[in-house]
Amino acid sequence: MEIFKNLLFGDVDLEWFFGVIYMMRQKPEMNTNDKLLILLAKQGNESAFRELYETNYEMIYRLAYRYVKSQPDAEDILQETFIKAFKAIQKFDFNISSNFSAWIYQICVRCSYDFHRNRKKENQIRQHLFQKSTRNRKHKMLRRRKWPSQTRPYNR
Repeated sequence: MEIFKNLLFGDVDLEWFFGVIYMMRQKPEMNTNDKLLILLAKQGNESAFRELYETNYEMIYRLAYRYVKSQPDAEDILQETFIKAFKAIQKFDFNISSNFSAWIYQICVRCSYDFHRNRKKENQIRQHLFQKSTRNRKHKMLRRRKWPSQTRPYNR
């Protein structure tokens, strides 16, 4: 509010003010080190990809843990995320993605959704098999029963 008062009364440099507005509307610039690492990783340099991994693995692990609430599952998602990123690094476009962290963040979100979808399918299969096994047990128990003529009479 103070800036607008100063703007109205002429205490603020208009060039500076519109420069700030322009900078706020721009996409955040990627670190030049990240750009270089991505270019090297695209050429197949494993140490460059390892450096990208080391700078982003903590953020990705925390995101995965938020989705699954389990350390081993979060580690699996972390691993799957970086495997997919390594395979798709050639598709990374500087013009579309604002930075590497945002790109790999989206990969992690999709891996987390895939994990939940697969877990849901596994649970449905387990439930189906459990129901089938309990039906078989009930059927076997019914077959084991003797006919009334084969049972002893009740003591009265």
